[in-house]
Formats: sequence, C-alpha cells, structure tokens
Amino acid sequence: MKTSFLPAFTRIVVLLIVSQVLPVSAEEALTELVKKVQPSVVLILTYDSSGESLG
Repeated sequence: MKTSFLPAFTRIVVLLIVSQVLPVSAEEALTELVKKVQPSVVLILTYDSSGESLG
C-alpha cells in the first residue's frame, strides 16, 4: 500500500504550528495563576532557641 507524502507533511506542519502556539497560551495561564495565588503565598522562617535560622 502506497501512502501519500502530503498527509504526513500536513501533520508535521500542523504539529509545528500547534507547538508554537500552545506555549503562549500556557504562559498566559501561568501568569493568571500566579496572580491568583500570590496573595496566599506565605514565607515561614524558623529559628532555634539561640536565634539561629533552622533553614
């Protein structure tokens, strides 16, 4: 069975286009997520009895 070159080429082109478009939308989604989570981020510092940082 002989397969046509065009469908394989079309799939490769579509894959390349989609791979270039998706990171942009993912980056926008990440930016929105950071904006939503940012107010709830808390930094906890711990110290021992002599005032030294535990890490």
